[in-house]
Amino acid sequence: MLVSALGFLVLLGFYRSVFESTKKWFGHPVLPEPPEWTTPTILLLVFIVGMLGLALAAQSDKLINIDLFSRVLKPKASWSFASWATRSPASSASTSS
Repeated sequence: MLVSALGFLVLLGFYRSVFESTKKWFGHPVLPEPPEWTTPTILLLVFIVGMLGLALAAQSDKLINIDLFSRVLKPKASWSFASWATRSPASSASTSS
């Protein structure tokens, strides 16, 4: 499914780009004009293939880690979301008053 969607995306995009390029270079298109549904289909297939690739990367634990912000913006306090999320309700009531 993913390979066929990717192949269709490449062929459709190549046909559309050849049409637009020859229209611009020669003043008239060499190929017949593609249907109006090609542009939304290309956009949808790019989104679907991207999401499927993201799901496969997440499943195999091969996501890209971006540590730039954590290195540049070092925390000034030792607060973290994990410590806030795991605190007990009794401790939050005593600190809020």
